[in-house]
Amino acid sequence: MELPVKVIEMQENERNKFLAAYFPGKQVGLEESHGALSISLDWYRDPSFYIDDQLIENLALLDKEMDCYGIPEYRKSYDGYNLVLNDNWTLYYWANVLKHRPALSGNLDKLVIIHIDDHYDCMPPLLFKNGKDTFLDPVTGTSVKMNDPESVITAIKSGSIAIGSFITPFLHHLSSVDFRYLIPESRNATEVEKGNISVTEVADTLFDGKLRPLLEFETKGKVSARHYRLSTDLIRILSDIPKDAVVLIHIDMDYFNNRFDGDSDWADHVKKHDPGAKIVHSQIETVLKTLKRDVDFERVMDFTIALSPGFFPSEYWADSFTLFNKYLLRK
Repeated sequence: MELPVKVIEMQENERNKFLAAYFPGKQVGLEESHGALSISLDWYRDPSFYIDDQLIENLALLDKEMDCYGIPEYRKSYDGYNLVLNDNWTLYYWANVLKHRPALSGNLDKLVIIHIDDHYDCMPPLLFKNGKDTFLDPVTGTSVKMNDPESVITAIKSGSIAIGSFITPFLHHLSSVDFRYLIPESRNATEVEKGNISVTEVADTLFDGKLRPLLEFETKGKVSARHYRLSTDLIRILSDIPKDAVVLIHIDMDYFNNRFDGDSDWADHVKKHDPGAKIVHSQIETVLKTLKRDVDFERVMDFTIALSPGFFPSEYWADSFTLFNKYLLRK
C-alpha cells in the first residue's frame, strides 16, 4: 500500500503517531523508495502490546499453542454463543445473519441490537464509501458488503474493520434498527430513552476525496427508523422488545471490568472501571440470567461475546467461561 506524499513530509514522531492512529491494532512497517512511501501491516507479536501480565498464561485456556500473534484472528462458535478475543469479529457473525435473512437489509424485518459494552464501538472504520451498500477496503483494494461474510473477514484481517469501529458500517447498511446500549453504572452516562442515529460520512485524513462512514447519536429532533436507547439499567434496555423482532446480542467483557482500557498507563487513570473478582462474577451472572429471563432466545439470531485482551483482565476468563457455559450452552 503506497501512501500520499504528505505522509513523507511529516516529522518522524508525527508520522509514527499518525500511522498508529490510522491503522489501529496494526504494527506498521515503512519503506521509502524513489520518493514514494509504502507500508506493510502486521499483527503485534510482543505481549506488552496487550498490557496484561497474565495474558499468555490465560491464552492457554483457549488454545495451548496460542500466542499473542493469534489474538486478532481468534474466534470459536459454541452451541449457544460465539466467543472471540477482539470484538470486531462480532461483525462477521452479524454479516452471516444478514446473508441468511435478506429481509433485514430490505427493512422488512424488525431488528434489535443489544450492545453491552464499556464503549460505543461506533468510530469510523478504515472503509471508503463506494456506492449504496458497498465499501472499499483501501488496504486490500477489495469491496466489503455487510451481507457478505467473507468480505468482512478480509477487512477484519486487513485491519480496516478494527475494534471500536465494527458497528458503524453495519448500521450504515440498515435502513431500520433499534440499537440498545447498556453502559456500566460507573460511567455516569446520561440516559436516553429514544434518540436518533444519523448516518453520514467524514473525510479521510490520508486520502483526499475519500469518505468514511460515520454515525451521529442525537438526543433532539425527529427520531428516524434508526434509533437508540442508552441506559445503565439492563431491565430498561430489554423492555418492550417487539415479539416479532430479530435480536442480536453482543457482550464485550470490558463492560464488567475495563482495568486496562488499552492503555499501558492504566494505573494512572483517575476514573477506573476495575471492580474486584466477586463483583465481576456477580455482575456477569446477573446479566446472563436477566437476558435468559427477559429475552425470547428463539428470536436471538446471534450471541457473541468478546474477551477483549488489553481491556478485560484475563485473570477473570476462567470464571467467565464457567458462567457462559452454565447459562448459554444449549443442553
